[in-house]
Amino acid sequence: MSAQLVRTLAKKFDSDVVPAIVNVADVIPHSLQINIEKVVYCNLIHGSYVMKYIGISYNIFAKRRSDKDGRSFREFLACMSSEDEYFEVIANYSGKDGDSSYLPVRKGDIVRVLKKEPRYFTVDKDGEIGKVPKGKLREWTFAPTEEETQEQNTSQTAPDTKISSNVEQSAVQSSSDVSNDFFSMGYNFPSIKTTETTTTTTENQQQSEIKFDLPQQQEEKQVVVQQTEITEQQTIKIDEQVVVEVDKSKEFEVIEDFQEQSAVLSQPIKISSEQLNQIKEIQTIIEAGISPQDLIQKLKDNLQAVRSVQTFKENDSTDEMIKISKEITEKVAVNIKKQISQAENIEFAFQTGLVAELVDLTRRTPVNEITQALIDPIRIISSRGTAEQVHRLFELNTIQSLTPKLKISNNQVIQDIILEIFVNIIKSGWKQQQIQSPAIKSRKQGQSQQEEGQNKLQQILNRSHPYLTSLEDQGVIRKIIGVVLLNKDIKIPIKSRACEFLDAIYIEGAKIPSDLLNSIIANLCESVNVKHDYDVRVAFKSLGYVVLNQENFDAIVTGDLIDSTLNQFKKLAQGQNIHKNLIQSCLKILGQIYIYSIPTARNMIRSEITSEIFEKLISNKDYEEDAKILKATFRDPQTVESLIRMKRPIELRNNDYKNELIYNGIIDILINEIDQAINKDDDEVRDENPEGSKIVVQQTDFVERQLNLLNALPAALIKIQYLSPLNSLLNSLTVELNHHLYSQGIIQVMIKIYESEDVNVKKKAIDIITKIISSGMEGAKEQEQHPYLQQLSEDGTIERLVQIIREQNQQTINISILVARGISKLFKAAAIPEDFIGEVVGILKENKKFEEIALLAECGDNHEQILLNDFEDDLFKEDQFTLDYLRITLSLLQLGNDTNKTKVALAVKSPVNKLVEAENVNQIGQKVQFKWNKEKKDEIVAKANEIVPLIQIEEEKEQQREIERQIEKEKQRLIELEKEKEALKANEQNPLLIKDGDKSKDQEKEKEQDKEQDKEKDHEKESEQVKDLKSSKSQKELKKEKEKEKQKEKELKKEKEKELKKLKESKSKLKLLAPLPPAPIEDDLWIQQESVPKVKQVPPLPPPPIEDVNWEKKEQI
Repeated sequence: MSAQLVRTLAKKFDSDVVPAIVNVADVIPHSLQINIEKVVYCNLIHGSYVMKYIGISYNIFAKRRSDKDGRSFREFLACMSSEDEYFEVIANYSGKDGDSSYLPVRKGDIVRVLKKEPRYFTVDKDGEIGKVPKGKLREWTFAPTEEETQEQNTSQTAPDTKISSNVEQSAVQSSSDVSNDFFSMGYNFPSIKTTETTTTTTENQQQSEIKFDLPQQQEEKQVVVQQTEITEQQTIKIDEQVVVEVDKSKEFEVIEDFQEQSAVLSQPIKISSEQLNQIKEIQTIIEAGISPQDLIQKLKDNLQAVRSVQTFKENDSTDEMIKISKEITEKVAVNIKKQISQAENIEFAFQTGLVAELVDLTRRTPVNEITQALIDPIRIISSRGTAEQVHRLFELNTIQSLTPKLKISNNQVIQDIILEIFVNIIKSGWKQQQIQSPAIKSRKQGQSQQEEGQNKLQQILNRSHPYLTSLEDQGVIRKIIGVVLLNKDIKIPIKSRACEFLDAIYIEGAKIPSDLLNSIIANLCESVNVKHDYDVRVAFKSLGYVVLNQENFDAIVTGDLIDSTLNQFKKLAQGQNIHKNLIQSCLKILGQIYIYSIPTARNMIRSEITSEIFEKLISNKDYEEDAKILKATFRDPQTVESLIRMKRPIELRNNDYKNELIYNGIIDILINEIDQAINKDDDEVRDENPEGSKIVVQQTDFVERQLNLLNALPAALIKIQYLSPLNSLLNSLTVELNHHLYSQGIIQVMIKIYESEDVNVKKKAIDIITKIISSGMEGAKEQEQHPYLQQLSEDGTIERLVQIIREQNQQTINISILVARGISKLFKAAAIPEDFIGEVVGILKENKKFEEIALLAECGDNHEQILLNDFEDDLFKEDQFTLDYLRITLSLLQLGNDTNKTKVALAVKSPVNKLVEAENVNQIGQKVQFKWNKEKKDEIVAKANEIVPLIQIEEEKEQQREIERQIEKEKQRLIELEKEKEALKANEQNPLLIKDGDKSKDQEKEKEQDKEQDKEKDHEKESEQVKDLKSSKSQKELKKEKEKEKQKEKELKKEKEKELKKLKESKSKLKLLAPLPPAPIEDDLWIQQESVPKVKQVPPLPPPPIEDVNWEKKEQI
């Protein structure tokens, strides 16, 4: 406990009346069983308040007792109370008209919370009960100001000298009942005995002295509280002066007063030497393969036994038992580390009391006997445990127990582990509920509401660490500074860890007591000049923690840190090999020094960091981003400082704190800061705008934090201005940084925000989505798909975008157009699903979004939908869309099917041919509303020249297809002619041999049986015909007939040749060079005559069927 004044508020009482409850504020320690002996400095003043510390209320019960000599004294008992939570109203709330369930309150009101809901708290204000928005309230604790304390000490209040007997009786009865109840429950309350002795009494003054009988653990402290009761005109004034005597030689020994045993430990047990030897064989239990939970319970029991041997007087522990207990300790510590390496076992270790035993063991272990095995399990819990579990480590007084162990000499590893535990506990402690400071009393005269809001926000941002007050009061922080940072024998890596601890616990950066500041900073600055490279790097890292706090700036400048830092950059410019971590630390130090420096020093720094050095720094990926931050700091130091100040508390604390910042206007402040950083008026900043935006995105974590906050807020609470910084950044970010935003889930957050009922918020959210999508396809080549398509299809984003189109109403028409354009960009060179391609393409056509249609045209599967309703005829109707028309045409001609290609080529031939000439393009470019620049004109001419050959190819293909169609017609005509001739010949010779060529296979199968039956009949008929020929014609007649047939054959050949000649002439007219081969002449008579001798030679065989004869004719043809 430091020597500062500690205030205790109590109900007034006199020597004859014992108060029922004395409520003590601001001084109750946080351990589970409150030791009232710790309240060593008291200043009793009038008041009646309930103490709350870390969410728990404590009541102090007072009871008058008498000792064996009959002297009267008061005994104070401490216990946790079940008081309700009290909250302070931080903004006026008028309730809801017509709804009495909502309670109107005014800023500054104190209300009692009855019920908590996600958005509203049900509260009691002076007997009125109703709901109040959660954002209008904050937790309230009493902390009197110096003015209030002085006013109370100087005011004279007339007490009621006569107290109603009913009140007295009730008070005494209440005290007796409550205290007896707690004693009956088995609580072991600490007590304070005060002895009252009466000294000199005069008419106007009576003075009594109260001495506190302190326990043996605090015998080194002597505290005397003098209480003076002044009676003047029936007025009693309670006032005392605090007498504090602190031994200067023990300035850093205050922490020893708090090395009490933890209240959560189980009672020690009586144990014999034989039992201790059995416990020693712990390895046998481990090898037996028991469950982890059972083993943790055994380990806890073993540590309890060790504690009993070391501390329980009834055990009469021998030296041998002490020795065995130390052996058990080492074995248990090793096995604890193995068990809690698994995260699920950490909670069980807390529940069984194993962690409490372990922490208490480290407290009891002398400094020279502390081992790494003993503290390693605590380090694991602090690094792997949840925020709640690490908070329990703090409640077990882990920091207080381990701080004295930093004195261990020649063991840098143990010192580093202890400080690592401290850093882990402190960083995790930021997530705990904050004890909020009192609100601003009232608005000062002339102060605007905006200024008041900014002051409130600044108070929230500067809110201190929840553990800070207790660690400062107990002297822990000063102890660490004295043992580590003031000791020249401590190695620089350990000092760096101590600086990290100070940086973690102070929101404004590492804070060092003013009387120690110069010497500590000087030692750290000297460390950067040592020879060992590793120590130099660690020294600069340490100074990087210290330089953040502006209070340390003067000492840093005196320590020549600026020159030492600039020397590192000079070495880099000379080509020396400097470690990347050293450069990173120097960049951060130099940027912070630049922020606090006067203009002369700033000019000197800028002159040393030349453009050549900046170019070299930026070209190295290891410290490129830190160099960008330094460059931004040179440009706008105030904005960078503001962002850093806001970044620290936001990234350290929990979501409740972040929500409180939002409710108090943090978004508006950030918007102003970002807009100022991005939209500077000077040309240099405007030209380097993408770099400034890059710093905001990659170095300040602003975007990531804002997305988290927007995602946590209900859509109904989001205002359009919350989205403005993101929208501004997207206008100046590179493709790479936009992809970085996409990877952080910005599209998914915007989809959630679209659920807002504010149409402006909806539109802004969709606008941001389409900007990210547009940026994602930049640099993509033609027919290359969008890189985000697959992920957004799988996570349901595209499905939601389609739903937005289908939900279109009069107010969201423009939003539907934005969504359709975004979808078309996502489906660049990809097939849109059939279930919504019509809706998307329809919107694009209706609103003349030909640029997006061109993207869809890069996939042939989309062409049919694009060309619906003769879309090709609408191309090139409006000059302003000429370039988009050309892109669409090019894709249709390159990727479409033959039918669509021909259709498009014939439709666009005339306008495209005009665009080949630059002169025509220039004339059109001057007529359009937004005149074309040279680059656009050149692109139009280039695209037209690329399309014209494709059109010519399609024309040639169409001519070739026309020729082929003519040839096919001619072939069909000749075939028909030949068929007619064949039919005539067949009729002349034998109608029975005519084949019915039109029979289908199915019909042939159905008539197979009929054919078989007819075969025999045909065979008989043919045999009769052959006999008739033999009998009726002579050999000469047969010869003459044969010659006639030959003559007819020659005539038919001549006619054939004439037909072929005509065909050749038509081919030459159609530019067909290849002649048509002559068709063979079929001779049915020859076939018939040749078959006659075969019939003669084989008279018994039946003639072949008609089908076979026709097949034979086909073969000969």
